[in-house]
Amino acid sequence: MDSMGRKGVSSAVVVFLILIVIVAVMSVVAILLLQGQETGPVACTADAKICPDGTAVGRVGPNCEFAPCPEPIGCPEDAKVCPDGSTVSRVPPTCEFAPCPEAPTCEEDTDCMVNPEAHTSCCIVGTDVCSPIILYERLPPGWKCDPDECVCVSGMCEHRLNCYPPDEYECTTDSDCYYDEQKGRCCIIGTDVCSNTSPPFAPCPSGYTPTFNCSCEAGSCKLLGDCLPQSSVGPLNIADQSRCAGITDIYKEGSCLTDLAKEEKNSDYCQFINDPHWENSCYLGVGKLTLDPGDCFATYYTGGDCYNHVRERNENPSLCLTITGRDQDLINDIKDDCIYRASMKANTADYCGNILDVELRDQCFTNIATNQSNLTMCLLTSNSTQVSVCMKSVITWNSLNAGNCTVFDHVNYHYTCKALATGDVSHCYEVMSVSMREWCLANA
Repeated sequence: MDSMGRKGVSSAVVVFLILIVIVAVMSVVAILLLQGQETGPVACTADAKICPDGTAVGRVGPNCEFAPCPEPIGCPEDAKVCPDGSTVSRVPPTCEFAPCPEAPTCEEDTDCMVNPEAHTSCCIVGTDVCSPIILYERLPPGWKCDPDECVCVSGMCEHRLNCYPPDEYECTTDSDCYYDEQKGRCCIIGTDVCSNTSPPFAPCPSGYTPTFNCSCEAGSCKLLGDCLPQSSVGPLNIADQSRCAGITDIYKEGSCLTDLAKEEKNSDYCQFINDPHWENSCYLGVGKLTLDPGDCFATYYTGGDCYNHVRERNENPSLCLTITGRDQDLINDIKDDCIYRASMKANTADYCGNILDVELRDQCFTNIATNQSNLTMCLLTSNSTQVSVCMKSVITWNSLNAGNCTVFDHVNYHYTCKALATGDVSHCYEVMSVSMREWCLANA
């Protein structure tokens, strides 16, 4: 029994060990099979990497490395020329042109200089930014200008335009001269330019009266004079022998001589009137009847009325230059108004430059430029803003197109003109002057 029992136990142990081996083998096989299967997705962090072209890339599996940056985009190699002459290239990824550098500006007149060697001569110191010399090149024939002077206007250096028509300070005939009793000199009508010579004779003796004549010689008014017997002096003689002789009341005498002067259309009577009111009324009345400018300059306070009347009849702005009088400020206003109205009626800008009031002078050039469809005349106005205002008027009223803008060499005026002619404000961005660019954007 003992022997049989031991054999049974040994068999059971063997069977048990075999089972353990089988289970172990199956476990190993199962593990190997599981290791051969694919694993599930792994979650990467959400941070991003910025590429050289400005785009961003994220992380990708299985190792959560950053994705590669895109290949650079090849932009065209053309370049854009900026208003200051520099060039800029296209920039990826949009391949738009890089912005042009900001143009330098001036702050005060000392920032500006005249550079006669440059094609455009009024420049910001230390830069190539200049205003066009075209202002002086395209003046009407025969006009004269003072030496170049540069001033700072709205950040841009510009010429100070100080020009005048031909022969403004020169006489051409004796009729351009008159004798100024207060100065004792012969002067050019409408100016303060007088001869520097006194009467060429000593005071006249008793019974003689001085006479003065002015002669134009080599562009200057020369004083001529003599002492004549009083009986031979016409104006004095006709006054003494007129129906007004012997009247002692100066008011009645003035009224009488004024009526007589107008009846005979002879202003010689007026100089013997002692009452200022009647003296002026006499010259004014005769001037309106004769339409002779020579009868207007002698009246000090009402010369403007006289000249306005003469100007309306003759449509001649040059007559306005002969206005004179004691109140210079008043005379200047009268002259300005006379020149402006006469220029409008005659449709000529030849005398607009003689207007002292800047605003009225600009209006004169602008209106004539518009009437004549003349864009370059706008360059005679006082500053860049007024040039632009004038251009807009000419273009609008005459329906001009961009092709007409080739008359402007300077970039500021050329592109402002194109913007006004086409209505395309993109041209305004080519304007160098900040103030002109802003005006262009607001008005094109």
